[in-house]
Amino acid sequence: MDVEYHKSLAKRAVYVEYDTWGSEYHYDGLSSSMGYEVGDPSDIQRVDALVEMIECGCVAQMLLSHDICFKTSLRQYGGHGYDHLLTHIVPMLKRRGVTQDHLNQMMIENPKRLLAF
Repeated sequence: MDVEYHKSLAKRAVYVEYDTWGSEYHYDGLSSSMGYEVGDPSDIQRVDALVEMIECGCVAQMLLSHDICFKTSLRQYGGHGYDHLLTHIVPMLKRRGVTQDHLNQMMIENPKRLLAF
């Protein structure tokens, strides 16, 4: 999670999407070949980065999504399911001071603007 890089993109009007919430994989084979640890950030790390992005004024360029693309992401196969973002992440963000207006911006208004092309 290179939040400074994300900020630099957002300040150039690029949309920055945080997705794969609930995914915390470690890529052991890739880690050993690269010489450093490679894996997905945790939900806490994503929340920390998202709060920092909002605090620096980048909310108009932020998007949130699930990225449910494997059956292992579904509850019946041990995943968090489609509601993880709304039932777990949104309350976590609210506890960190993210407002309903921020959430509406990232989950309704920004996608609406982006998909209007």
